[in-house]
Amino acid sequence: MDKIEPKYIQAVELIKKAILQSQYNAVRLANQEQLKLYLSIGRYISENSRSGFWGTGALEIISARLKNDLPGLMGFGVSSLKDMRIFYEAWTTLDEKSPTAIGDLQTSKDEPIIIRQPQLSNLDGFPMQEFFAVPFTHHIRILEKVKGRDERIYYIQRTALSHLTKDALLKAISSIFFRTIGRTPIGRHQP
Repeated sequence: MDKIEPKYIQAVELIKKAILQSQYNAVRLANQEQLKLYLSIGRYISENSRSGFWGTGALEIISARLKNDLPGLMGFGVSSLKDMRIFYEAWTTLDEKSPTAIGDLQTSKDEPIIIRQPQLSNLDGFPMQEFFAVPFTHHIRILEKVKGRDERIYYIQRTALSHLTKDALLKAISSIFFRTIGRTPIGRHQP
């Protein structure tokens, strides 16, 4: 192969960097949209199921119908719908229009609550960028294994900044990094 001139090597490197950055941004934005959708669906499920508007077995019926109406749809089984409700209820303070924030639950038992995009607050000190960089399954594992808000935020930040796999995240949680390192911001430690 002929020797490639440095200007072409530089061009390849710049183009490659632009491609990789664009792909990273696309994945990050897709994950953010997915998490917003799951927060929205979680809110809808929470408000309808917790208020008694829906009866028992509602999630089974909804999940089956979604699978029937949208063949090939993945991630909307009963357990996933329950996870969306858990996800929303754990982070309801992020939604400016959440019932706990302004009390906007439905007024009539006959009127279903609508699905809407969450109106995310810009909470001081809350790592919103890291929150949206973490995949949904990682969020659910954090919610299952960690009870305290500060500790949950720690593992969200650690996952986002270190790009932890699900297994690495579970290992970090079981190793109680948060309790041994303390509440010091992640950037100051090299665990």
